[in-house]
Amino acid sequence: MTLRRLLSLQVVLTVLFTVACSRQPALQPDRPLQQLPFDRQSEKGGISPTAAFTNGEIPAGTLIAIRLQGTVSSATGRSGETFNGVLDEPLVVRGQTVAEAGAPVSGKVLEAKPSRGNEPGYLRLTMTEVSLNRKPVPIETAVFFAKGGARESRDASSQARASQRDVSLSSGRRLTFRLTQAIVVTL
Repeated sequence: MTLRRLLSLQVVLTVLFTVACSRQPALQPDRPLQQLPFDRQSEKGGISPTAAFTNGEIPAGTLIAIRLQGTVSSATGRSGETFNGVLDEPLVVRGQTVAEAGAPVSGKVLEAKPSRGNEPGYLRLTMTEVSLNRKPVPIETAVFFAKGGARESRDASSQARASQRDVSLSSGRRLTFRLTQAIVVTL
């Protein structure tokens, strides 16, 4: 008999469970349905919550204007030295500023040749890093080349003539570099 009781108990529980799970509560007509956020129409000018996770690109060929924060000279500079500056204009990707004007940048002196005799001095510079979203990012730019002039005057001393033939880019001087490789930016 024990087996029979167990089987009947199992049948009763199965029927109760089936009946209880198959019923749905009746909707109350006096209570309005709550509208869920994904049921609404999107706003044209709204912000996408996933936009922060998309990538943008600063394409090759983009001009980057900087202001030097120190002097770079063909007379005193050495190949391999670094120089520092700040962005003179913000960098913008898809309407979003990824680097404000004033963001730090750095570069490298590829070659610095002082004037010798009748040959004027010259500088070859490149940018190596820019701060995007407050993070240093390596970059590659075309070479910035500056050559001293052969300005001579009859009254000037030989030392003054030599200094005029060297290139000296003073602090605060604006320089423009062109990206040679795109920079991928997480917006």
